[in-house]
Amino acid sequence: MTLAKLASFGNMFYHFLNAVQTDPQMVLRPGRVAMFMAISVFSITMVLSFFMAIVMKRNFDMDPKLYSSLSLIGMSQAFTGLSVVYYLVNELKLQNTDVGRLTLATAVVTDLLNIIMITISSVTGEKMISRQIIMVWAFITTFAIVILVLFVFRPIILGMIRNTPAGKPVDQKYIFIIIILTLVLGFVSKAIGQHYIFGPALLGLIVPDGPPLGAALVARLDTFILGFLCPTYLAISGLQTNIYERNPREIWIVGILVLFGIAVKTTTVMMTAKLMNLPTKEAFLLAMVLNSKGIVELTIYNFWKENKTSTAARIANALRQYEQNNQGCTNVHSFTSVSLFQTMHDVILRVAIDRRATIVIMPFHKQWAIDGGIESSNASILRLNKRVLEKAHCSVGVLVDRGILKGSANVMTSQSKFNVAIIYLSSPDDAKALEYAARMAKHEQVILTVIRFLLFGKENSVERQ
Repeated sequence: MTLAKLASFGNMFYHFLNAVQTDPQMVLRPGRVAMFMAISVFSITMVLSFFMAIVMKRNFDMDPKLYSSLSLIGMSQAFTGLSVVYYLVNELKLQNTDVGRLTLATAVVTDLLNIIMITISSVTGEKMISRQIIMVWAFITTFAIVILVLFVFRPIILGMIRNTPAGKPVDQKYIFIIIILTLVLGFVSKAIGQHYIFGPALLGLIVPDGPPLGAALVARLDTFILGFLCPTYLAISGLQTNIYERNPREIWIVGILVLFGIAVKTTTVMMTAKLMNLPTKEAFLLAMVLNSKGIVELTIYNFWKENKTSTAARIANALRQYEQNNQGCTNVHSFTSVSLFQTMHDVILRVAIDRRATIVIMPFHKQWAIDGGIESSNASILRLNKRVLEKAHCSVGVLVDRGILKGSANVMTSQSKFNVAIIYLSSPDDAKALEYAARMAKHEQVILTVIRFLLFGKENSVERQ
């Protein structure tokens, strides 16, 4: 078992224990003030932060990865983790005060909205051949887990409580059974495309807090989970983040967006509290607590990072777009294969032979950052390209994409001139490259330059003529 897997188990049981200590009545009946406060804060913060991200994307140059994720970062400023607020309220000794109860009730509703948003994003984010079918299937399986927990596991857990004599500790086998159920639900949630905390969190909500079962679970697991596994999860998340690779400009962009989200959430809470005739001091304290961030937000960011759109999916979408723009002239046939880098060239060449391809286009092994420096270099792709070049039966092109560094645009819609250069050495591959370049030159926005190299001597005098 790797350390990362151990950290994931810790995160899963952390949310399970947090759900065990949550009062389900607070979820079902949060109160009119808390409901209005939560919906106002969540919706206004999400909408304004989303539009702020759009404005920043239009007015600031940034890395393509940051560009594609900035809207999600803005929307995430509306999230408020119940577990983070719960422990903060307990640390501040506010759990028995009016502002503490209002804060927890508001956090319950916002956390429920968080779960709904994450559930929808995980379902709609599935990348399958038939998107509609997989979305319907994901919704059905998610609903099935809810039914399973409520109508199968809940009676079992209530039966455990009934079988425990009053004033006696709960049987250890019941603790073991619930731990196994938590692991099974985490695995099933992951298998259907949800986050692995979805099932365990539902299971925790149906376990009554307090003695005998809820208190026993907290007593057995709390120290080990909070003292060892949760810090491991935080450490692994930190190890997977290299802040030295980040451009200071990008850090400033994200920082400005986060500060904007905090300001919007604080202002919304203060204005809503004013409408509800709440004291200004308590409203400001409520805003500060709701702006707190912790392991819940880290879990969301890690979830988005793990479920980001793959490079292969983006390339496939670009080819489908090209096919739609050239209907009748171009057909795109997708082929997916999983293999090791050591044998991948055999798969590529076999498909090329089966399809009678005249050219194979391979990706360049280097990627450029927005500042012009090399962002990454993949030695495995370099070796793969060499093997394909050595054994290919047809022409091979290596695509060097500098992204927005050189202002890449669609040649069909852009008014800019595109310069194409051909280095001609008189080989058959050069002739093929010249053929492709000649077809490019037919476009009015393409400028073709051919550079031909010739050796002096009798052996190529005919070719020189």
